[in-house]
Amino acid sequence: MVYRFGEYVLDPMKYELKRADQEVSVEPQVFDVLKYLIENRERVVSKDDLIDAVWGGRIVSDATLSSRISAARSAVGDTGEAQSVIRTVPKRGFQFVIELEAENQAQVDPHTSKHRQEVKFCASPDGTQIAFATTGSGYPLVRAGLAYPSGARLAQSGLAALSR
Repeated sequence: MVYRFGEYVLDPMKYELKRADQEVSVEPQVFDVLKYLIENRERVVSKDDLIDAVWGGRIVSDATLSSRISAARSAVGDTGEAQSVIRTVPKRGFQFVIELEAENQAQVDPHTSKHRQEVKFCASPDGTQIAFATTGSGYPLVRAGLAYPSGARLAQSGLAALSR
């Protein structure tokens, strides 16, 4: 589904929010808040529902939730005073209130997507196999999930292989 409202288009499949064909940069949680509110626009969404959907039920402070709602409003040209897109219902939650069109999206072939993930493999000098994935463009982001004793050369050799 692609959602159009005002000058904005939210495309959950591409994880994009656009205003007049220009991409609007939003944090992933802000995008998820917008998406959830849009998908549940027929009702008032409670704070608990939003926390379950966006944060997976983790403990989230009211300040965190408020900042994400504020950022979502800002991303779609709304304010806490106007509430023309996202309305706060006191002691109840939030509701997406602007009129919108939802249109079915053709199935996207992951092999033709501009953000197709590519998995590559390399090995460290000691033979440890390393798999890594790339997608999109920009500077590489490397995250190591395992800790090795000091002096291990795995990280250095792995980073060297990634840069080839």
